Amino acid sequence: MNYTVEEINLMCIYHTSDRYILIKEMETALPFVRDGKMRSLMTNTLNKLYGTSDADFDALPLSPTWEGYDDDEEIPLPETS
Repeated sequence: MNYTVEEINLMCIYHTSDRYILIKEMETALPFVRDGKMRSLMTNTLNKLYGTSDADFDALPLSPTWEGYDDDEEIPLPETS
């Protein structure tokens, strides 16, 4: 199963050492997500997780990815007032 960068980053918000726990945490959060795009991302990710074996899940590179930045490069955050 192929996951997008967005799906990997979403999963990294949660407990990722166990597929079952990750699924339960995402299912618990889903009813509270009001943003349609985020809800769709979560639903699509969950559907992929349901079809992923534990062995394939364990092989996933579950660390956040910052597109356009090297791993050791500092990511600028927006200014706050």
